[in-house]
Amino acid sequence: MSVISDAFNYSADDHAAYEEIGYRFFDPFLSAAGLDTCRRELDAMLAKLQPGRGADEIFSAHQQERWLWELATEPRLLDMIERQIGRDIVLWSSHLVCKAPHSGLAIPWYQDAPYWNVSGTLASGVWIALDDIDADNDGDDD
Repeated sequence: MSVISDAFNYSADDHAAYEEIGYRFFDPFLSAAGLDTCRRELDAMLAKLQPGRGADEIFSAHQQERWLWELATEPRLLDMIERQIGRDIVLWSSHLVCKAPHSGLAIPWYQDAPYWNVSGTLASGVWIALDDIDADNDGDDD
């Protein structure tokens, strides 16, 4: 069973927009059941790995957590990435940003390629939000 929404479709128009501006938003991307599954798995993972910690970053968890590997290798996600960079796809890293509500920790918008010192068309990043995102998530507690 896929965690990706049946409504998700990476169309030719989506690809053209990605090529023009360098990113693309999809809403929805995960199905309601898929989102519930990912949230439940993440909560269980955090309870096991970091009990009592409010905010942290976890790198390459796809190597230990089967649910992250399965999400990262979803065929429709890989098809989208293939259209962006070609057939030779390598999952180089996964990165979970875990931020507790009202922690004040701001996570600014950034581009992955310069951050990880990669360039050209050989790199692609996918950001999947597991929590609701809006203007109130800016990290400012005022």
